[in-house]
Amino acid sequence: MKTLSYGFDWLRRLAFFFILMGIAGHVAAKTYTDNGDGTVTDPTTGLVWMRCAMGQTWDGTTCTGTVGTYTFDQANALTGKVPFSGQSDWRLPNIRELLTIVDRSEYLLGLDLLSYPHPSPFWSASAYFGDSQNAWYGDFGLLYFGHGPDYSKKSNAYRVRLVRAGQSFNLLDVARPTSDYVDHADGTVTHTPTGLMWQRCAVGQTFNAAAGHCTGTADIFTSPVEQISSNLGGHTDWRLPTLDELYSLVDYTAVGPALNTLVFPDTTMDMAFRSNSVICCTGIGHWYVNVYDGSSISSSSNTSHQVRLVRAGTLVTTSTTTTALVTTTTSTVTTTTTQAGTGQTLTLSAGWNLLGNGWNLSLPVASVFGDAARVTTVWKWDVAKAGWQFYSPTMTAPDLQNYATGNGYGVLSSVGAGEGFWVNAKQTYTVTLPSGTAVRGVDFQPGGSRTLAAGWNLIAIGEALSASGFNSALSILPPAAGVVPQNLATLWAWDNSKSQWYFYSPQFDTKGSTSLTDYIASKGYLDFTAANKLLDGGTGFWVNKPSCCGLFIIGSGD
Repeated sequence: MKTLSYGFDWLRRLAFFFILMGIAGHVAAKTYTDNGDGTVTDPTTGLVWMRCAMGQTWDGTTCTGTVGTYTFDQANALTGKVPFSGQSDWRLPNIRELLTIVDRSEYLLGLDLLSYPHPSPFWSASAYFGDSQNAWYGDFGLLYFGHGPDYSKKSNAYRVRLVRAGQSFNLLDVARPTSDYVDHADGTVTHTPTGLMWQRCAVGQTFNAAAGHCTGTADIFTSPVEQISSNLGGHTDWRLPTLDELYSLVDYTAVGPALNTLVFPDTTMDMAFRSNSVICCTGIGHWYVNVYDGSSISSSSNTSHQVRLVRAGTLVTTSTTTTALVTTTTSTVTTTTTQAGTGQTLTLSAGWNLLGNGWNLSLPVASVFGDAARVTTVWKWDVAKAGWQFYSPTMTAPDLQNYATGNGYGVLSSVGAGEGFWVNAKQTYTVTLPSGTAVRGVDFQPGGSRTLAAGWNLIAIGEALSASGFNSALSILPPAAGVVPQNLATLWAWDNSKSQWYFYSPQFDTKGSTSLTDYIASKGYLDFTAANKLLDGGTGFWVNKPSCCGLFIIGSGD
């Protein structure tokens, strides 16, 4: 296999997201792996792309033959039905995945890499939420003329480029669920997949925390707005977002507006949000994202629009300068070092360690646990998919993806705020985790920013609470005196040195009773209270939450 290196702006743009997530320390031209079989692997996302559109054949140099066209239903029917390069799990990319191969600085896709002969719409696998007859596509040629991803009738015949594999992180999910956001209770939120901190209200509005709404009227601008300033949340580095940063907010499972309205309430739907990204090749005008449906347009700078400001957030990165996205002139944006301090130092023992990310920022797994001499594997439970995500520093990205796919795992790239994870260490050593604003126990209350799902949850908090204290923190209303709330079925933490479980259950925790200690002793578990064991920022723990109605599951075999 050989390596192909490309210096297109879209490569730097995608790398920018991973700098924000702390996965890369600097921006450089992304390196692609030519698999020598008509496919290439994007090592940043793990996506493997066919170099040719369906109907064409890769002859080792270029794509030959006639490009086929398909309706949306025909294109989706290709999923799992096209054997190629020894794989049969090829599929249509979703709209967010399709956007990762866009180069807005070029007339075409910039795909010497993918050998794209001339512009034409390509179907995505994402249906348009606002009309069941429509679906999203990418018309890359029209990007030059001021157009972006759009939706069209499913009956239209467009081209298809298939993809497979890819990493299981939320950056490329089409939805933007509330659980992806950390509320800082000051009118700002952090989007954990990207690490970007956003103002919840448009410029001109004020967030009312008690009501959960934006008050006032959003300012409408018709002139350049690059110099808008703000000190919301104590930060003064707020700025206009790039087009891709605005795209990262779009919820393609919603419309009117195409945003998470719990996170970004009271948004005027008939307006567009302005980015700082300049239209390619003209030097005038900027890109905008329609609030109503999430499509993008470009227009002259005197177009009426709203503004939502963004900043890089508190991330563990080195001070880095990167080329601004989608511009014909050289300009820069800077991501700064974390304002969160030096971080939390943990000592890992040889064997299995149950750790936690109790801080309101994303933990880049490869950066922290990429030492193959010390780490065998890292695992995270994906509660939404009821499955494991997996990482090993000894594997290349393609090998990691192939192994994970073959065993029904996802590929683990980051541990989100408030998530627990396992590390299988080869030896005793210390590691420093990112440290910032603490995730609180109350954040996991029903309806909160991190509501527990029914069943098993692998989580972490940054404040030091006892197991019973965490159970109490889940109560929306304070329980009556002497009453132990039944907010969870069981809570478990792992002691590596003893190879034993700490156990807590409010079902047994009755005032004046020895039921809990008796049960712990009968099972050979460790007692949180007796050992003065607290849940803190570096401790991961399992919580089994009953689905409803007092249904408790104590544990396997109990």
